[in-house]
Amino acid sequence: MLTMLLTSFMISATPSLTNFDAANWTLLEEKNGISLYSWEVPGAGIPAYKSETNLDFPMEKIATVIGEIGRRTDWTPDLNTSEIIRKISDTEWIERWTMSAPMVDDREFVFHTQMTRDPKTKAILIRFHSVEEFLISEKYVRGWIYGGYYRLNEIEGGKSTHIEHAVHVSIKGAVPNWLVTSTLRPNTRKTLEGLKRQLKK
Repeated sequence: MLTMLLTSFMISATPSLTNFDAANWTLLEEKNGISLYSWEVPGAGIPAYKSETNLDFPMEKIATVIGEIGRRTDWTPDLNTSEIIRKISDTEWIERWTMSAPMVDDREFVFHTQMTRDPKTKAILIRFHSVEEFLISEKYVRGWIYGGYYRLNEIEGGKSTHIEHAVHVSIKGAVPNWLVTSTLRPNTRKTLEGLKRQLKK
């Protein structure tokens, strides 16, 4: 079980991180117990997406599974590889993914991930965003995560968890927006479907 710590570590990144506190979410669909939303981020050509559901597992177990970076390929859509390239602490690290992209070259994402826990509500927040450091390979086009998070809140006395997963991402390159959104929209829901399957193993 991971120990959740409140930390404050500064890493250089794009100055235009997505402010999810200002989000105005629109419900797109409800499928398999998962609600999917979109938000037209001001000034961005690609919307942010959010999915949410209830899972019949304690939130500490869910946070542990999300933190098992080497096993992310077991349940994350289109993910080919995942690794920690710099560990800062048990609750903070730099992560690298390579992903398949439809009709274009594979993409690479390098991003900062941090877990925190609210001392009052006990909610767990896992935030992530791209960083400019760590040029790994010129083989891939570097995609960009403007912001994303998992938010876990316990329900039913801690036996179950309400989870939100949001992401605002660009795969970069000369790719039409309709192609990007046609992948991001369903994958936001599929991420929680995959997480649920992984929790049952």
